[in-house]
Amino acid sequence: ASREREMVFVVAVHRDTLRQVIEAAHGAGIRVAAVDVTELALRNRLLSSLATYQPVAVLWHQGESDEHLGTPADEYEAALVQLILDAQAVWNATWIVAQVSEHTIAAQRAVAHNLPNVYEGPNTLETLHMPGAAEDAKHFSCPGVEHNAQLWYKSLQAAGVHKLR
Repeated sequence: ASREREMVFVVAVHRDTLRQVIEAAHGAGIRVAAVDVTELALRNRLLSSLATYQPVAVLWHQGESDEHLGTPADEYEAALVQLILDAQAVWNATWIVAQVSEHTIAAQRAVAHNLPNVYEGPNTLETLHMPGAAEDAKHFSCPGVEHNAQLWYKSLQAAGVHKLR
């Protein structure tokens, strides 16, 4: 018997992104468990948090730093696949993977299309290019946060995660 879960778990490397997603979720009345992680601690903290919180979904918004570091797309994809498989072995939450940077979008889409219970999330890069949606080239303005929150909600619905309150 499965129990009803009403929480979304957010993982973000960039603190501003994490803050914006939490504020948008709280504004929509969604409980959020969130972890601000660094690359070295990501796997252990994520796996531990999944076991503890048992969320209905993981919203994955990451990839900007890989663009700046020049991480090859095939390495990024392989690492993300392995991370999701390891995480699903601990707790099989739905994963929704945002499309974050030109450098990682193809890999993020491939992961969403090739793994079970993993779905495409919003293309936040497109939101950043909308008029009035960004304070600069990397940070959402208030209208950008609102638009991005709507895209995340639509992604949750498309993934069948619709019992959020």
